[in-house]
This record gives sequence, C-alpha cells and structure tokens, in this order.
Amino acid sequence: MASQDSETDVSSFQGPETAGATLRDLPHELLKFIVELVAEQDDDVLSGSVRVARAGHDSPRRLSSWYARGVGALSCLNKHMRRLSLPHLCRFQGDVDEFESSQTVTAKQLAQPIVQMRRIPPAILAGVRTLDLRYCPHESFAAAGAALSRLSNLCTLCISTMTSHARHGDDSSIADAAREYALDAFAARSSEISNIVIQSGLPSDVSVAFLRRFAAPDRLRRLELRATTSSFDNPALPPILRSCDRLVHLEVWDWTSTDLAGLDDSPWWVSAPTLFNLRTFRLSSRGLRAFRFIQRLAPNVRALSIAFSDTADMVEEDEMDEIEPVYLPKLRRLKLEGGKAAARSLPLFNLMTLVELDVSIFEVPCHVGELDCAELFPSDLLLPCGLVFTFIAHRLLKVSNELSLENTCKKQGVRLRRMITDLLSPFSPPSRSSIDESDHDISVERAEAVQDVIEWAAKRHSRACKDGDVGSLEELAVQLRSVEEMRVVREL
Repeated sequence: MASQDSETDVSSFQGPETAGATLRDLPHELLKFIVELVAEQDDDVLSGSVRVARAGHDSPRRLSSWYARGVGALSCLNKHMRRLSLPHLCRFQGDVDEFESSQTVTAKQLAQPIVQMRRIPPAILAGVRTLDLRYCPHESFAAAGAALSRLSNLCTLCISTMTSHARHGDDSSIADAAREYALDAFAARSSEISNIVIQSGLPSDVSVAFLRRFAAPDRLRRLELRATTSSFDNPALPPILRSCDRLVHLEVWDWTSTDLAGLDDSPWWVSAPTLFNLRTFRLSSRGLRAFRFIQRLAPNVRALSIAFSDTADMVEEDEMDEIEPVYLPKLRRLKLEGGKAAARSLPLFNLMTLVELDVSIFEVPCHVGELDCAELFPSDLLLPCGLVFTFIAHRLLKVSNELSLENTCKKQGVRLRRMITDLLSPFSPPSRSSIDESDHDISVERAEAVQDVIEWAAKRHSRACKDGDVGSLEELAVQLRSVEEMRVVREL
C-alpha cells in the first residue's frame, strides 16, 4: 500500500507531456540569423573553389551537391522560412570573378521577360548586391536602367568602357534614347554605389568624367581597374585616385604590367595623392622596384597583393642590394605571386608585422625547372611566431630542399601550408599525377573533371548561339580544335 501511495505521489508531480520544439516555435530574429549564417556558409563554399558533386551524383572525392545550396533548402521548409530566404536566393552564375558568390545579376538577365513582367518577387531583387553591365547591348543596358529602382540594395557595379558607348549597327535614335535613359537612371543612383569594377581595353578610356556616370567618386570604397595595357601609365589615374579619397580597396590589374620604378619621376605622378584610408591594395608589376611607389601611395595598407611578371626574375643579385626596402608598419597580410621574384622580394619587407604570408610561384620559364627552398627561403629569414605561411608552387616545377623550409618555419613557430596548383591536374599525363593516390581515384577524378568541362562547354555554346556571341563561338572552336582532330583521326 505504501509503495502504491508513493507512486501516486510521484505521478502527481509530473506535468503534462509537451511536444518537441520546432522551427515554428523559434523567434523571428533567431530564424533570420540562422538564414544569414547559412547564406554566409554558402558564400564561403562558392568563393573557396570547393569541389561539389553534381545534383544526383554522389562522389567520394566531392562534397554533397547540397553544399552551397543551404539557403535553397531552408526556403523549402515553410512559408516563413521562404520569406526570410528570398533576399539570399538571387545567386546568378555570372562571369564576375570576385562577386560570383554574392547576389549578382547581369544586364541580360534583367532584360528577360520574367523580369520585365515583374514576375520575380521584390524580395529577391532586393537581395541583389552586384550588377554586371559588361558586354551588354543597348537593349540590355536600357533594361538595367529600367529595373534599377527595384534593386534597392545595389552597391556594386561591374562595367566596361564600352558600356555606355554606341555600337556599330545600332539605330541612332533608338540607341541614343536608350543610353540616355539608362545613364540618367544610373546617375540618380550614383551616390549609393560603393564598389565599382571597370574593365577597359585602353587605360586612357577611363577618366573621372566616365566614373561619375555611374558612381560618386567621394562615396567609393572599392575600385578595381582591369585593362589589357598598363593602367599606371594613364595620366587620368592620379586625378581619379585624388577624387576617390575614401577608398579602402584598390586593385589595378593589367596584362602587360608596369615597371613602377619610374612612376615617381613621371610628370602626372609627381603630385599624386596619398591614399591614407587604403587598407587593401592589389596590383601587377613588371619589376621589383615598385615598393617605394607603393609606400608613398598607400602607407597604411594592411593587405598587399603583388603579381610579378617574368621580367622581374631578371634582376641580378647585385641589383637586389640597390633596391630600397619598403616600410609599411600596418601591413598584416602579404601575397606575392609570379616567378622566383615572388620569393626573392621577401627580404625587402618587414615580415615581423605579418599574420599571413602567401608566396605563389606560378610562372614556369623554360630555363627554370627546379625551385630550391633553401635558396628562396634561407634559414636566416626572420618570420614572426604564429605566422600562417602558405607556399604554392606550380606542379610542373620540381621543388627541392622542402625540409629546410619546414625546419625554418618550425624553429620560429610558423604554421607552414604547402600546396601545389592542381586545378588542371586531372588533365595532366599520368606521370604528373599525384603518386599518393590510387589509379582508381585518379580515374574517377579524371572522369568527373572531363564531364564537368563537357557540360560547361555545352552551356557556353548554347548561350553563345542564343545571344549571337560570335567571339565566344570562335574561342570555343579554337580550344576544341584538338578534340575535333582526335575525332577525325579515330573515324578514319
């Protein structure tokens, strides 16, 4: 009887059974934060070149196809999550390198009927951060201007110097009216643009007047100039930088590079501005005498990235002593790439302020077949304790004395990350493939890589035919010539 009474007493203290908590029970602020974290994770996967399996094709060498699609999965749970996910669902796959993982849309996409008929939810368009206006015809340029009012959070433009110019064959009255309409729309939003990427054939095409068509220079925080010839030789560049006095990120990239040693004495750079607010600086250089110019232009830079051309490797050892060291007291991240010059320039920096150091040797001159780590990174090279040092070498180069580099880093408490550029390794001859992988693994990797390229080429071909892009078709024809030759030989 006593035990029965005790059981009754215990049961009387037990509350009613409650159902487990679900997403519906979480507060709106927490759900919104979850979606933002998942969107950030998706961006990290896309920007990190992580190899993801194709939908429906699991692979032991790749992450699940759901990686980088987390926001899409959340949007399928319920209506509330759908509403929270809409601003993050606009991730169009464009040709914009740095902004591919952000919410990017192209002018051609804005010209599509689904946008023109306003069938896309406003919340998705409100999530667009980047607009790519490069290579767009006047119809697409006008469509972008018409849709600009619905891109309420737009902050980045990618343009070319031909964006607002007339094209051969355009009807003058219609084309002029379309351009003027679009230019007026962009001028009205210019104060809201904080980042701009300008692609040009000739640096002289870029000027302060051209920049003001799309952005207010004094509002810009990020400026990227990409040209086929040297941008630093453009007399209009110093006035541009003088008008962009709030720049935090500057990138000046061209195919030919410039020997920056003579810029201090050039007439248009004598009164060049000093960008005290600049924190990130990326540029290409033809020589090692660029550092005095960098020090004068960006004395407070925290992240510096320099790509050296082949000619930088021609500096003799006795000439190295004549090059003035660079003094950048706030430098924390340094990235050097190119040939041996990327490593030979290290003694010119005060490396003790760094937290990250990247040295990438991509160039493979015909006379260089081996990299000696003991020569490139001598044992007396001073590195700060706790530094993350990433050394990347072209896979066609033989790297020797790696143990010397490992010991140098270990003694100074440096974390060394050794990498090989293997983006094209699946297409390399078997003798150049990694020896620590089985033949089966290599075959699987090759098969997947070939399939990816075939699918990409098919999509590129379809898009070029649809858009009438003759240049892209010619480029594909040149690249696929060897495949066609193999087909002809096999069918003989």
